[in-house]
Amino acid sequence: MPLISVIIPVYNAEGFLRECFDSLLAQSLRDFEVICVDDGSTDATLTLLTGYAAQDGRLRVVHQQNQFAGAARNRGMDAAAGDYLLFLDADDMFAPDLLEALYTEAKRTGADITVCNAEMFRHGDGKTVPWQLLQAAGLPPSPFPPASVAERLFLFAGTVPWNKLFRRAFVSENQLRFMALPRANDLYFVYAALALANSIAVVPRKLVRYRVGYGGSLQAGNTKDPCCFLDALQALRAELLRRGCFAPYAACFAEAALRQIFYNFDTLRNKDAFEILYAALQGDGLCALGLEAYAAKSFRTPALRLRFRWITNPRKKRLLRSRAMRRLGIGFCELLGGDIKSLFGKAVQKLRGR
Repeated sequence: MPLISVIIPVYNAEGFLRECFDSLLAQSLRDFEVICVDDGSTDATLTLLTGYAAQDGRLRVVHQQNQFAGAARNRGMDAAAGDYLLFLDADDMFAPDLLEALYTEAKRTGADITVCNAEMFRHGDGKTVPWQLLQAAGLPPSPFPPASVAERLFLFAGTVPWNKLFRRAFVSENQLRFMALPRANDLYFVYAALALANSIAVVPRKLVRYRVGYGGSLQAGNTKDPCCFLDALQALRAELLRRGCFAPYAACFAEAALRQIFYNFDTLRNKDAFEILYAALQGDGLCALGLEAYAAKSFRTPALRLRFRWITNPRKKRLLRSRAMRRLGIGFCELLGGDIKSLFGKAVQKLRGR
């Protein structure tokens, strides 16, 4: 039985697979398996995967019709035999000791989830973009229970699964699955796992190189399916309420929901997509997130309070529709709130082409 099952959903990734697998198969920890789920690729992806599998017996290839990354990850989980699960993406690259560092900390602490940091690099020129995925400052020593960071549980480590090592028995016991959505399929799985974990450990090192800036990324396709993240947030809240563990994280969930809403507004590229998302929020979307029970003063920063006012006041729709006005208003509030360092960092990211 391998120590770790690495699960990689793959769709039309022929341009990235060599970099990804060369960095993965050279890991310092050798006792792992790689389950590649080809999600109906139409390019040379499947041929490349088959070639890698022929060269290294740790790699298995599963093929399915296109059902998106969530279904592919579930298919990989069903085939996994390792003690731990790691969900990676086919367009990223990895530090040589990614698996060893995460596994060593997971075994030392007995944590259900072990989280690491990552760096962002730009497709094309390979330049690193300033970014901080893991907000480790102020976290308790590892391992810590999620309730000890209730006010930031859904904020400190991102919605992505690829910087998190999951104990497979924990995932199975809690019947955790990815949603079968075109995008945002990982939000439900990751947030539910964080809330249900007995303990979480952190490795603050940047062990994953995350690629941005190419047309095939999920971030580039948000306009096509603008409400997927909303479906995921609503499903998460309903499930945590059903399990009786939502209350400690309600305030953090409300903040995370606001941030997700505005992140998704910022990634939309046409007015039709904006109208679809806005109509969904003003229909039953905000109510299904529980945001109708909040007032602006409930949120801890001026920028969050502004976001809330804009999303709940129909008279602000014209301002909300303008990406420039959203960023100007939120940036001004962050400046008033004293978060100058964060604001400067975000400006640098935009200038460098994130």
